[in-house]
Amino acid sequence: MKKYITKQSGIKGAGKGLFTNAPFKKGEVIGLAHVNDQPASEIGRNHNHNEKNPTAYSKKNGNKTGKTDKIDKTSTVDISKYLVNESNKIIIYSSSGIFEMINNGLFQLYPVDKHIKEVTINNNLKLLLDGSYMKRHDTASYQIPYNHNIKYKTIRTYKNDIKSNIKFIIEMENESIYDFYMLITSADITNSESKKTELNNFVKDEVLSFLLRLNLYR
Repeated sequence: MKKYITKQSGIKGAGKGLFTNAPFKKGEVIGLAHVNDQPASEIGRNHNHNEKNPTAYSKKNGNKTGKTDKIDKTSTVDISKYLVNESNKIIIYSSSGIFEMINNGLFQLYPVDKHIKEVTINNNLKLLLDGSYMKRHDTASYQIPYNHNIKYKTIRTYKNDIKSNIKFIIEMENESIYDFYMLITSADITNSESKKTELNNFVKDEVLSFLLRLNLYR
């Protein structure tokens, strides 16, 4: 179970924030927040800053940063040849919740948080498996909340091979990377007798192959 939740802050005009729902030990890691100074999870997107009396602080992991610092706009790796789809999204963040514009209809989104699991492949590459997703309301809303912020996103989908079931997703905002992750199916995840989460060998090979091609792993 995650020891934190995302919810509306009680501070006027503060928006959403990250809150603990279980005790933390001093020095305990909450989770991955940023990659390349860009939010890489709900932690990075929602944690607030209190410079005078911080209850948590960011700590840079040099090894992890070194493996991911070539995915920005200065990368010399041409990943356009792996692009299989590009789409646009309009997301509205408001005091009443999160909404998405679809075919001129406004639909509210509800985050469904799942437990994050960690797996290690190739002996030294750690991956976070997050089954969380956004659930969309079936019925359209007819009014945009007065207090809102509109985000225009470009979603780019890449594949190592056109027949591959594994997708590498990059979300862009204002020509900058907002988030990136890989999509796999639940069928590719297994649990051993010791209840240890594993990826099947095909997925492991696909992930390593794609990361190597992008110079994100050595």
